[in-house]
Amino acid sequence: MSGAPDGEPVFEDGPLPLITSEPFEALAPEWAALHGETAGALPFSHPLWHDTWLRHCGAAVFPVFLALRPPADEEGEAPLLGVIPLDAGGTQPRFLGDPDLSDHSGALMAPGQEGGAAAALIEWLMEDLAAGFEAWGLPASGPLRAALVAAAGRYGWTATEAQEAVTPAVELPESWDAYVAMLPKKHRHELRRKLRNLERAGEVGFESAAGAGELAGA
Repeated sequence: MSGAPDGEPVFEDGPLPLITSEPFEALAPEWAALHGETAGALPFSHPLWHDTWLRHCGAAVFPVFLALRPPADEEGEAPLLGVIPLDAGGTQPRFLGDPDLSDHSGALMAPGQEGGAAAALIEWLMEDLAAGFEAWGLPASGPLRAALVAAAGRYGWTATEAQEAVTPAVELPESWDAYVAMLPKKHRHELRRKLRNLERAGEVGFESAAGAGELAGA
């Protein structure tokens, strides 16, 4: 996306959510809770994914975590509506992360908040005088992609879309053995051969986590 810094806000669907940069450590618990409440949320939008990626791969980035909350004039607490993790360290802001390691980028929205979030993000970029924004890793059928394209048009920005990759997906059965059984005979043979080679190469371990608490300690 490329911007028109002199454009005026033209969002007409009601008040925008507040969008502010918040420290990762303070935001992470509420972010994780929102992830757990959001049906279909991907692992790439969980704070632990970003924390791990930053520790191992994030030496050259400038992470910014934008929190979206209800407008200031609404009474009561301001629950988290979404999080947009950015890398603001390059020539233009982009979603935080690496498309070579993540199937999708890591923005998280409560259902139905995508339109307001997209408009709030573009206003934030305009205030920061950003010349553009790279929104990589958005599913073609996802609501945030459509919302960003619509918001870009409203604010006089130019949105250019391109297919990055195809994300493979498979519906898994209830167990590993059932999965192996559904493979073609040639693939089963090849899988078992590679597993034997793996076991001969050295000690192999497997850990699983059934909840956020176990995942944090993994």
